[in-house]
Amino acid sequence: MSQTPPTELAHRLNGSIEVTLLWHSDSDELVLSVADSASGDAFAFEVESSTAVDAFYHPYAYAALFGIYFSPFPDPLPTASTLETGLSRA
Repeated sequence: MSQTPPTELAHRLNGSIEVTLLWHSDSDELVLSVADSASGDAFAFEVESSTAVDAFYHPYAYAALFGIYFSPFPDPLPTASTLETGLSRA
């Protein structure tokens, strides 16, 4: 038995961030997929039909509800000593 490909219900691109809402008819699941081509970050999570539209427009807020967090700093995170060194050069 083959799975039916998901149906794209909504799609948007904002800068480098691509958000897609997919419906899997075999399991009747809604999945929100987010990919950031600039950072390489990508994640997906299941959403309820009652919150799907809100999650589509606010994917990072909903990702936080699922414990998916993103740092605004590049890896590795700066330490106090590296910040002080950077400030003393300015």
